[in-house]
Amino acid sequence: MSAIDKSYNTDTISVNAKIPQISGLSSKSLQESLNEEYSSTVTELLNDFSKTAKTSGEQSSFDVRTAQQYNKNGIYSVITQIDCCSKYAQQNSFRITNNIDTKKCVRLALSDLFSDDSYIDMLNERISEAVANEPDKYIDLWEKPRLGHNQQFYINGKNIVIVYPPYELSYYERGFVEIPLDLESMSGYLKPEYRCLAGN
Repeated sequence: MSAIDKSYNTDTISVNAKIPQISGLSSKSLQESLNEEYSSTVTELLNDFSKTAKTSGEQSSFDVRTAQQYNKNGIYSVITQIDCCSKYAQQNSFRITNNIDTKKCVRLALSDLFSDDSYIDMLNERISEAVANEPDKYIDLWEKPRLGHNQQFYINGKNIVIVYPPYELSYYERGFVEIPLDLESMSGYLKPEYRCLAGN
């Protein structure tokens, strides 16, 4: 993965923006689509935030960070986080999570990993167990976590990590709520081609 560096500084804003660019996919259309999504999302957020910073006159910062979480068995999982911060305003954070089957050259939704819809009840149960097992970690949640439509997730080692954006389950300053779930324990629910995830 490479990056397009859009970093710069003005009197009102410090921008550290390295826009990720995926390369090496056999499907150039998917690759171009993913890279266009990165560029358009970052550019739109930066333009809006720059206007706000210029109008307010506050010293502000805009930061884009990308981290690869998993790259094995033809599965590529990567997170890009965008943080917009000013001195007096509340910080806004956004994430783009992409999980790609590089053999089939498709972007994976959570449902794509599992054999049938029984995974929904199973994962909701595992999420509840994870929260109950670590009460101190999740004490500030004001709502019971459940799987949502187009649920964000990423793969990290032996875990699938369910991601909830700021303010969905807790106060904004807490940031993203992440709930890791052990893949090996749910291998029977995975499609045969994705059971390799449970063994690494």
